[in-house]
Amino acid sequence: MPKDNTQQTIIPAQGGTTRKNVSSGGAFEQVFGYSRAVSCGAHVHVSGTCAPADCEKQTAYLQARAIFKTMESALTEAGSSFEDVVRTTVFLRDINDAEEVARAHCEVFGDIRPASTLVQVVSMMRPWQKVEIEAYAQRAPGTRKISSGGAFENVYGYSRAVATTDHVHVSGTCAPAGYEKSSPYIQAKAVFDIIERALAEGGARFSDVVRTVVYLRDINDAEEVARAHCEVFGDIRPASTLVQVVSMMRPWQKVEIEAYAQLG
Repeated sequence: MPKDNTQQTIIPAQGGTTRKNVSSGGAFEQVFGYSRAVSCGAHVHVSGTCAPADCEKQTAYLQARAIFKTMESALTEAGSSFEDVVRTTVFLRDINDAEEVARAHCEVFGDIRPASTLVQVVSMMRPWQKVEIEAYAQRAPGTRKISSGGAFENVYGYSRAVATTDHVHVSGTCAPAGYEKSSPYIQAKAVFDIIERALAEGGARFSDVVRTVVYLRDINDAEEVARAHCEVFGDIRPASTLVQVVSMMRPWQKVEIEAYAQLG
């Protein structure tokens, strides 16, 4: 199907923020009822994006580069750019492809350093697709990058958290070295310690968190991780998503958590 560059602009009946839907012309957009990207005010949400059909025999690195080309076009059509991206999420079929995809991510975001999450999943829509990436951009002045000092931040080109004037995006966070033999509950508590420090550097607290995403290697660990989550957010009650994935970066890591805080 040829690419349809037509943008659909939706003006809210109550005079709110104008929404713009951006299509890449992919056939599945019609089947599934979604847009390649949606722009709403200062925010641009880019759907999870895989490499197109002509990348079927390519490496994970080249597939990631093709994905970023598609993303760049979508961001441009939405009036944004890579410089505005404050968060990415990377889904891999094989965690061993992390280094190749990290190289592509760093080539695009090396100086931008968005918050980011990387996990291994079972599959994408097509069996040959090795990586899927989604992105969120916010056109906001004074964006600050918060580092935890981890070596992989430089390799991958991301930040532990990114703070704007009104939001703090915390990357997917796993327990650090030293927790190899810890239970899911203890690993989750260590994760929340790291998240709390990142939020504080961004001028936020747990009470500002409006959304979390929890990735588990074993869904049977949900009860233990839920206990840690409830101890932190019991009365705050953010929106939350919990899913099982195949793996995190290290085989002993049992849980990865990302958080999103809204200030003011």
